[in-house]
Amino acid sequence: MRQEIKYRAWDNVAEKMYYCGEEDVICFEVESGRIKATEASEDNGYEELAHLKYMQYLGKDINENDLYDQDICEDENGNRFLIMWSDYFLSWCYIEYLGDLREYPLHDFKGTYRKVGNKFDNPELLEIEVVE
Repeated sequence: MRQEIKYRAWDNVAEKMYYCGEEDVICFEVESGRIKATEASEDNGYEELAHLKYMQYLGKDINENDLYDQDICEDENGNRFLIMWSDYFLSWCYIEYLGDLREYPLHDFKGTYRKVGNKFDNPELLEIEVVE
């Protein structure tokens, strides 16, 4: 079975997430080995959106929701973590699990998890509660 290739992009100017293939005015394309997005401009041309942060699709969570780089997930006990690419492991990893800032390969995760948000739309989901 082949892995589906999809991307999304965070626009920190408009504070909006764009999904490849789901946008009317944003066009995603691969050029010279890199993905880029362009937007239709007022003069009937296209303007590259160089400031976007691109995130690759990883697969599905336990509830069949799409998972992307920078998504926040939760295990069956309500513990949250961030999914990200690790240049050290050269694989998808989880980080910030139980307050641990080290990276661990996602394929080593024990148990099930579901997507609850992403670090751009829902940064508060990664905040650690301090009990006094």
